[in-house]
Amino acid sequence: MRNIDLFDDYLMGHLTADDKKAFESRLSEDAAFKSEFSSHKKFVKTLQANSASQNFKNKLKSIHKDAFGNNNIKHINQEKTFFQKYIKPTGMAASIAIIAVITTITVLSTGGYVMKKQNSNYTQLEKQLQTSQEAIIEGIENIAKKKTDLHSC
Repeated sequence: MRNIDLFDDYLMGHLTADDKKAFESRLSEDAAFKSEFSSHKKFVKTLQANSASQNFKNKLKSIHKDAFGNNNIKHINQEKTFFQKYIKPTGMAASIAIIAVITTITVLSTGGYVMKKQNSNYTQLEKQLQTSQEAIIEGIENIAKKKTDLHSC
């Protein structure tokens, strides 16, 4: 008999009293056998837990089906299609990039207009300042000329 079959028979209670004693005696004496048994026991418990979980899910599905019918079931962990996984996010990223580029171009072109307007204002201010300086210098020269004309007479 294979060890796995022996483990299953022990766990399910199918061994005779003598076989059960021999099995427990071997467990206490053989460390490798004990280790193999504990691994198998964990495996069986995991399978049972999974089975219980699956039974619970199936029961919930049947209750939902009875209450609401088949058409309203929406799975939250559905597999995404290639489009949903890759194309949609790439399209969103490309759209955002295009919007960023258009916004940057708009701001820079508007900024160029503002700079031209400021340069134009500076040029006008410079002309006014030059005119004012020339008028002041001309006024000073006229005053100096009048003073020299008065002193020379």
